[in-house]
Amino acid sequence: MASCFASDPWECVLCSKAVSTLSAICHSCANTAQRSAPGLISLHRRSPTFQRVEADFLRSWAHQTAISRPTVTGVQAVLVPQKVMKRYERVRRRSESPKETRLYHGTTVACGFNGYVCSHPSCSLCGIIANGFRHPKPSSAASLNLGAWDRFGSAIYTTPVSSKAADYENLRNGYPFGQGRTRHIIVARVATGRMQTLHKEDPHRRYASRGFDSIICPPGVSVNHTEHVSYKDTAAVPLFM
Repeated sequence: MASCFASDPWECVLCSKAVSTLSAICHSCANTAQRSAPGLISLHRRSPTFQRVEADFLRSWAHQTAISRPTVTGVQAVLVPQKVMKRYERVRRRSESPKETRLYHGTTVACGFNGYVCSHPSCSLCGIIANGFRHPKPSSAASLNLGAWDRFGSAIYTTPVSSKAADYENLRNGYPFGQGRTRHIIVARVATGRMQTLHKEDPHRRYASRGFDSIICPPGVSVNHTEHVSYKDTAAVPLFM
């Protein structure tokens, strides 16, 4: 049976033992590795995890632009602080469903990123690596949709479509989509739980309906490519970059 990028557990990137969740490292290795968090583990191009991430990134690239087939220049596993992981696991356990999904996210990169986690207050990429996701308020981040906030309100937006995340990364950093440059895309581990399907945008929404943990909007009237929406900051953690 073919492996599912979105939901199948893989082996630990440090010791190669099987991992029961979507974590990049096993529980034993995490106890040691997280002492140096926040940080990054560069993966060898021939490693199974690098190849899985690269293959899905290229497979899910759906936008038809001048960059029809991007080049993956590197894959790094993200080491987040233990307190960030504990908050995520707490949210996942308390959800209507423990389901979690690997999804893409693009954000602001103020430091240009040279392999080190910066402390610049405007660098959302490094902030996510160091502290986990924090969804912005309309007063503190520029809207992307003609003066309205994002399609389903202030939330964490992720997608299974790599080029959609790259599009947002370009918008957040002030570049046209087709411009050639190195982009930094996060593969996030998202506690999607029980998902509510919505087809029409609702920019004033503040949470999923009762009995649901997150929102999924399939392609159609509001979006061209699937979006996932999570309203709890701790419902997502960075997994790879």
